[in-house]
Amino acid sequence: VRLHRFEAFEDFPQRVKWSAVDHLIVVSDYFKDLAVSRFGVPEHIVQVVPQYVDTADFDRPKLARADFTVGLVGINAFSHKRPDRAIEFIDKLRRRDPRFRLRVRSQLPWEYKWVWQDRPVERQAFMHLFQQCLASPLREHVQFDRAGPDMAEWFRSVSVILSSSDTEGCHTSVAEGMASGCVPVCYAWPGAASVYGADFVH
Repeated sequence: VRLHRFEAFEDFPQRVKWSAVDHLIVVSDYFKDLAVSRFGVPEHIVQVVPQYVDTADFDRPKLARADFTVGLVGINAFSHKRPDRAIEFIDKLRRRDPRFRLRVRSQLPWEYKWVWQDRPVERQAFMHLFQQCLASPLREHVQFDRAGPDMAEWFRSVSVILSSSDTEGCHTSVAEGMASGCVPVCYAWPGAASVYGADFVH
């Protein structure tokens, strides 16, 4: 069984008959500890298999405009990815050096029924976020890019990869960014330091 972050915070683990499971695969030591302590999974069947990244594909030269570009990948769902924290980050960073800008690569929330129609609180939070961006000087310095498969090429324009989330399994885009030569900046979501090391967690 492979346990994803999303599943770990739903009712799926409580519905599993763990005595019938040979191995549980998780992405980090944090989720291994969680499985044992919260879900009662026998420790000897839990295996940590870290997320992989095709480092050769991401090893591409940076473009000149990448030097002062912070990247954020994925903003859905709001309560999980916390794009508002990324906007606050770039706003404060630009007060120190106005050359910085933020590029966000993501599906937009209205493209997901489960975000835009099924979760009115999420929808309202996104509407406030976009209004905040449009009504401030940040409108010229925050760019939203369409999601797509060409992540290695997109990372050529980014020198810092940001993880502003409240929770993550491993936030693969951080590893992809690092493989491309980005400096990672992670909010201290539970388990972040066990994946990326304490030096990059704030």
